[in-house]
Amino acid sequence: PPNWEVITVANGLPIPKTPDYGPHVTTGVPHCYNSGTAGALFQAANFATWYLSGADLLNALDTLAWPDIARQGWEDEILEKCGADLAKCPTEPELPDIVAYAGNQHSATRVDVDLVYDRQPGSGQWIVLRIPMQWDGQDWRVLMPAAGPLPTNWVTSLDEFTPWRIN
Repeated sequence: PPNWEVITVANGLPIPKTPDYGPHVTTGVPHCYNSGTAGALFQAANFATWYLSGADLLNALDTLAWPDIARQGWEDEILEKCGADLAKCPTEPELPDIVAYAGNQHSATRVDVDLVYDRQPGSGQWIVLRIPMQWDGQDWRVLMPAAGPLPTNWVTSLDEFTPWRIN
């Protein structure tokens, strides 16, 4: 959508926002996106920012991830790694920009969003982060994998993706 902007939220994180798709709640961990694939896309970009930065990931998971045993496993792992002082959790100060995206819609309530990042500018390779999204009746939630990180792969062409920014 041409009318989106970047807002800065907790810990200085840049989150994409659009009046049409959300987030409609911007305090704390932004959430409350519209149903439909555009809402899923913006929620996925929101989550990816928290996920890649590591900043306050425990609260982000609580707000943005599907409430199941997989999410609980991620929360337990964060608490084990960081202990009681979550401020000591490692964070990534610089995040790469999203350069493109794609979506694979399984149903009206289930979409896999692929976000493409230029992790090595000028290399001709891009990393794709796949974020599975599920509509819960009020907001899009991330379906966390039972073990390991979210799926990623490298691509050497952006032909199958839509540019994130239209110049």
